[in-house]
Amino acid sequence: MQVNERINDRTSTTSTRTVENNYPVWVGGGSTTTTRTDVARVQAACTDAGISWSKQAATMTQRWLAEGFAVEVLINYAIEETALAPYPSFRYVAAIMRRLREEGLYTMRDVTRSEMQRAARRGESAF
Repeated sequence: MQVNERINDRTSTTSTRTVENNYPVWVGGGSTTTTRTDVARVQAACTDAGISWSKQAATMTQRWLAEGFAVEVLINYAIEETALAPYPSFRYVAAIMRRLREEGLYTMRDVTRSEMQRAARRGESAF
């Protein structure tokens, strides 16, 4: 079964959300397009990092991608940072994503620039 509905995303552009077999697939709007492949990539990265995956994790991932976060932000920043924690969990990933949303950091370019500025304030190297 396929259902289409129009939504407005954070950039005030119109997107289409298609639901196929109870699995949302977001098309248009934001800086990225959410597909099953993107969610599968995030799931694989979590598994590789020892972070447990659940239905809730899939739902949150779909939401973040639909909000315009680049999939690389999840994989190359949030999940990698979480993997360094003593007890990696998806809650830690979620906390990082909340902070990124609050700071308006939706792309790896945004994240890298922010990390470099933060490191400069502390007098350290960013990476």
